[in-house]
Amino acid sequence: MSDQEPFVFLAFGMFFIVIGMIQTYLRKVWLRGGGWIYRDKQPIQYWLTIATCYLGGGLCIAISLYGVHILSH
Repeated sequence: MSDQEPFVFLAFGMFFIVIGMIQTYLRKVWLRGGGWIYRDKQPIQYWLTIATCYLGGGLCIAISLYGVHILSH
């Protein structure tokens, strides 16, 4: 693992968490095709998408912390 790689994962993790927070606040999720998923109309798809953002961000941050730990030893 290179010296810069853990910090790239940290940046991606923070990006995913911020996107999840914004989408939670707006109560709608933007789809790549240009549509929206609203919390009131499609709650299961909405919460699965929000959970994916948070879990993806947490995973990227965990990879980053693991990489920093490996580089310090």
